[in-house]
Amino acid sequence: MKDIDKLGLNTVNVPIIINVESINSDIMSIDNNSKEKAIKLIKKLNKKGISTILEAYPWIENGKLYETDWNPINKKRFFYTWQNAILNELIIDVANPLDVNVLNIGSNFVHLEEYQQNWGEIIDFVQSKFDGLVTYRTNWWYTKKR
Repeated sequence: MKDIDKLGLNTVNVPIIINVESINSDIMSIDNNSKEKAIKLIKKLNKKGISTILEAYPWIENGKLYETDWNPINKKRFFYTWQNAILNELIIDVANPLDVNVLNIGSNFVHLEEYQQNWGEIIDFVQSKFDGLVTYRTNWWYTKKR
């Protein structure tokens, strides 16, 4: 909180660890300790009038590997679990009751970004349950040539 005050921030990204066993795993779970810490932090931020972005953050092989390398073998199971177990629980337990402003539905999933229909379904699902803004963070962009 000291850094937030010192920097005069008006919005803070709050990650919740999503445990993933291996780089090719489609099995994942919310880290309950991380979730509890996030809940406490969001409550403090709300009292100070600071907006929050809630992020489901993949923690692969205990943090040894990066989400940019995550390539689940069973894509269908990944998308089902990400939507119905991970994001749904975060919406019900954290985002809605604590009036989170933005839900980041994913970040830098290089091997999964091409599945536009699946992401569209996730966005529709999240928007049907969460009144805040919905975003996805990618690690690429296009620059307009002059």
